[in-house]
Amino acid sequence: MRFFRSALAPKRANALLPFTGYNPHAMRVRINGAERELPENTTLSQLLQERGIDPRIVVVEYNYEIIPRERYPEIQLKEGDNLEIVQMVAGG
Repeated sequence: MRFFRSALAPKRANALLPFTGYNPHAMRVRINGAERELPENTTLSQLLQERGIDPRIVVVEYNYEIIPRERYPEIQLKEGDNLEIVQMVAGG
């Protein structure tokens, strides 16, 4: 049986920080239902890499569309984007 959990689960020491206020060099996106602040011009690949998330074991939904892994480098995140990042885990 396979189970899924958020790729940004709270136990991660490098989890994204919540939105804390206005930053003129940042954008706000929603990741797994929570508003987050990211640097402008962040790509999907950069987001995963900076957070220590292995792209081979996650599925990413970007603005309600499942994105193939080979497209992660070309996806430029924008203000107001909605992401769901789900990590596949095995259990038994």
